[in-house]
Formats: sequence, C-alpha cells, structure tokens
Amino acid sequence: MAELTADWGLVTDDALAAVRTWLGVPRRERGWNSVASDDAIWHFAQGVGDDNPLWWDRDYAEGTRWARLMAPPLFLYTCSNAGLRVGEDGIFPAEHWLPGTVPIWVSDRWHFHRPTWAGERVTATAELMSVEERPGRDGRAATHVDRTSYVGEDGSLIAECFKTHNRYDRRPGGPSTLAPETPLTVYTDDELAAIAAQYDHELSARRGADTLHGDDVHEGQPLPRLVKGPLTLTGIVGFVMGWGSPLCQTNRIAYRYLAEHPGARLHDDRMNVSDTLEGPHWEPHLARMGGMGGCYDFGAQRVCWLAHLLTDWCGDDGFLSALEVRLRRPNLVGDVTWLGGGVTAVRESEPADDSVLVDCALRATNQRGEETATGTATVRLPRRAATSAPAG
Repeated sequence: MAELTADWGLVTDDALAAVRTWLGVPRRERGWNSVASDDAIWHFAQGVGDDNPLWWDRDYAEGTRWARLMAPPLFLYTCSNAGLRVGEDGIFPAEHWLPGTVPIWVSDRWHFHRPTWAGERVTATAELMSVEERPGRDGRAATHVDRTSYVGEDGSLIAECFKTHNRYDRRPGGPSTLAPETPLTVYTDDELAAIAAQYDHELSARRGADTLHGDDVHEGQPLPRLVKGPLTLTGIVGFVMGWGSPLCQTNRIAYRYLAEHPGARLHDDRMNVSDTLEGPHWEPHLARMGGMGGCYDFGAQRVCWLAHLLTDWCGDDGFLSALEVRLRRPNLVGDVTWLGGGVTAVRESEPADDSVLVDCALRATNQRGEETATGTATVRLPRRAATSAPAG
C-alpha cells in the first residue's frame, strides 16, 4: 500500500522522475466497456445527447453504406476508462503519477482509421509520450502527454488518442483557501425558449441519409450550431453512466481502493471523510478546494459534443478522420454551451481517391460569451460521382 507523504499533492523532482520511468512503456488499459455492445453504444450516445439513428437503430444503420450498426467515434473513450479493480495489479493507475496534484485536462487529439463496429471487442494500450515541467500559477506544474491506441478484434487499428494533462501543486485546503463560489445563471423565459427552439431545429437539421458531397463544400462555409445544456448534475451523471469512470466506487470497494491507492483520495474537511479525485465534478466544496467556482463538467464531454456536431453535419456517408480539441475553461453547473465552427479548407485525399478531405475549425462558447473549447477536425466526404467511399 502506498503511503501519503509530506510532498503529496506537490510537483517535486522525485515525482517527476518517477513519472518519466514510464516513458515509452506500453500499459494495458481496462475499458468501462470491453465490447461495443448495442446497449453500451446506446448508453454512451444517450450520455452525450446524440440521438443519431446511425448508433441507435440497427435496421437504419444496415440500410446505410456501412451496412451495419456502429458506435459514435468517441465511444472509444469508454474502452480505456475503467482503471484498476480492488486488489488488482497489471494496469497502472494514472493517479499514481504526481499523486494528489490538481489535474487539468488540456486537450485530446484523435486520429480515426475506421469505425467501431457494434459487437466487436476493443483493446486499448497506452504509452506515455512526454513529461515536461512548466511554470505554475502558484508553485510548480508539469505537462504530460499520453497516447492510447485502440485495436479491434480483427487486429486492425481503429484510432489513436493523444491526451495532454497539466498538473499543478495542490495547496492545503480549508475555508480560507476555497475558491469563491460562482453564482448560478438564472435564465429568463425568453432565453429558455431560444434553447428549446434550437433543440427542435437540430432534429430537422441533422443530415442523416441526405449525402453531403465534398464537391458542394467550400472554404468559409459555416457549420450548423448545436446547443448543450443548461448543464445540471443530472447531465454530468448521465454522461458518466455512458462514458465510464475508474473512481465512481462505493462503500467497501471504495474504502479498499482508496486504501490501496491513496493518490486517488480527496479529503472533505467538513465531514472528515474521503472522496475520490472525481468528487469535485458533483461536490461543490471539493470543487472549490481545487480552485473551481463550482461543480463542473468532464473535459471529454466537450470533446464528445464537438464530435456530435460534426457527425450530425457530415451525415451517414461522411467519416470523421481527425479531431483535436483544446479545453479552455470548464463548464460549470448551470452553463449553456453553444457549438459551432466553419470549413477552413477542402483538399484532395492522400492518396487520391473518390473522396475529399474537409478541414474545419470548431468552438464552444458559454452563455457569458467565454470560449470553453476550440478545435480542428478533418472529415472525409464522398465526391458526387462516387458510388462508395472508404471507411477511414
């Protein structure tokens, strides 16, 4: 069992050296889902708020050019998001890296090679790519980049994800160090009506079987908008039910896990009890102890929302080839997120075939006009004369 030490929660030379021993070492990842079952796909899509029948309806999916049910591109998150079980070895838990420090999810960069098919088993392997110290706001900080590779049961590479985290010193907590509470937004009836109208519009705007041809797309063309929110604790929990979690454990299992992995523990000083590193997402006091103004979303939620925007826009015949999202600030409970973007380039595929590549710029903005995420993406679209397009 690891022991808490005086430098727990701090970026130290010894902690950085320990992390660097993992550079280039393959690590087996456990998935919240090991198989992309129909139910697992449904749960994930429901947590994102993505009602595309391409993921929900087998009969519909079998009538598309893919001829089979598939998962949303970022369903793959669920195939590497479960961590260790109690009493288990062999999967390195990330909370052992710089234990107790404040982790901030900076960005994800995805490269997709083919869809994830319903019913197939997915294996994920991670590898630490880099660890660098960087200036901190108050103390020391570090940045590490991890690559996760997702492989189907046929042995082919489905996708790769390059994830960047910053780690900051966690200073002793207490009432005097709590971040100020961010007031909840109170919406007017007109503001809620605008959100409802947007949700109604999105159903008719989703492209679906109406093929978007690359020949008809041009630089400067806007993407349609999506809205997400207002964010509630129910919405955060709904996302985690589909996305998965290594740290939503309860009772005896939670007790044993935190005893074995104290780096995953946060202390709630009000009750003198332990919670996990994921507690701040739904516990306001723990969130404020970590410097946030209140409960907040998971970074992956915004990444998934921007992927939802793209798959609604490109329709059944498009394929999301690449997606990079930079997380600018969290969404706090009560926030509404407006998603949009535009086409930045239309170019030949490499090697040249009967499809074109469309590059896009993406952004997510809250009701205060603040950017919460920005990104870029590449979508593969068929040419008008093509009868089929490759799947990656």
